[in-house]
Amino acid sequence: MSEHQERIGQIVGDYRLLRWLGGGSFGNVYQAEHIRNGDQVAVKVLQVRLTDKEDFRTFLNEARTIRLHHGLIYITSGDGSLYAFDATTGQQRWVAPSGDVIYSSPTIANGLVFVGSRDGKLYAFDALTGQQRWAAHTGGRIGSSPAIANGLVYIGSGDGKLYSFSLP
Repeated sequence: MSEHQERIGQIVGDYRLLRWLGGGSFGNVYQAEHIRNGDQVAVKVLQVRLTDKEDFRTFLNEARTIRLHHGLIYITSGDGSLYAFDATTGQQRWVAPSGDVIYSSPTIANGLVFVGSRDGKLYAFDALTGQQRWAAHTGGRIGSSPAIANGLVYIGSGDGKLYSFSLP
């Protein structure tokens, strides 16, 4: 039995691990339930110690890549994809590829999930189906997360500029 399967049922902090959702560079992500109130969350269990500054920075980037919205968990990945999992069952609902690594956290508005990619594009995916609705080019790689305000989605780019696009 693999290590991530052996952890099912274990209690980490105030959460019981229910189902393995996936693994990253530093650990495994589980669907978990709060032991007192039953709230469902995603918990990342580390596999390594973070003593190196670069490892710690990379871990923080991974930790910022998860969003829970209307029963779906959205996770970006170093493989260049955005994943959606059912928060109750842990089943993968869809996967949507981008053109390169995604360091940004997903941002959700108007039924769309927005992510920036290292390929320099801001992507908008349908939150329920994962279908790409549009992509907008910036002048450099994107490592920042989209922000939404006043009907616009904002994204910083590696070219030192801040871009804004109208929400569909």
